[in-house]
Amino acid sequence: MPKRQFEFSPSVRLFLSNLPTIRKVQQMLDEGTVTAELKQFLKYLVVRLPEELPEVKTWESEIVDETLYLFPGKTWRVVKDDHVALCIDMHECIEPAYYGDEDDPFVGLYVPEWKHLHGFTNHLKGLHIPGFEHISDHKESDLVENIPLWSTVHLAPLVKQAKLDLDGLAKAMVDRIGKLVAEEEKITKLISKVRQRAV
Repeated sequence: MPKRQFEFSPSVRLFLSNLPTIRKVQQMLDEGTVTAELKQFLKYLVVRLPEELPEVKTWESEIVDETLYLFPGKTWRVVKDDHVALCIDMHECIEPAYYGDEDDPFVGLYVPEWKHLHGFTNHLKGLHIPGFEHISDHKESDLVENIPLWSTVHLAPLVKQAKLDLDGLAKAMVDRIGKLVAEEEKITKLISKVRQRAV
């Protein structure tokens, strides 16, 4: 009787077959190479955004970790040292939360730990921005309340012949930021409205 051959499960076979690549990726993460280049990409967007969206030329920006924050100034300041801001977040590319395409970069509206966060978030439902999701559309309890409105920029469609279309990625992000910028006046009014009702 022939000996029965041992077989790994498909997931373990996939892991072992790609182990050299996995090790290289882990090495790049440990060295900070990926983080450094993601920050360089965000700095590039800081320059590109005002070129393509003249409305944001006077806006302030800051990069914290692997996230770019963009806001029109003091009108969006809601706590002592923080603002409501548009954001481009690439952090989960490095530290995934879901290990799926939910970890792809996203463009969203960031709201700091503000006492009116929930009221403001509820009012945002009325914006209905094409391509954006509102936190209330989801039942998952692990969603971040500070990002009540977002649009994921999926990477898979931007990869052709094992190469990422960086210009396509930048265009997708600029397009989504543009949709949020178009709502600046409404967002500003909402901030003011929520503040007044709470007084």
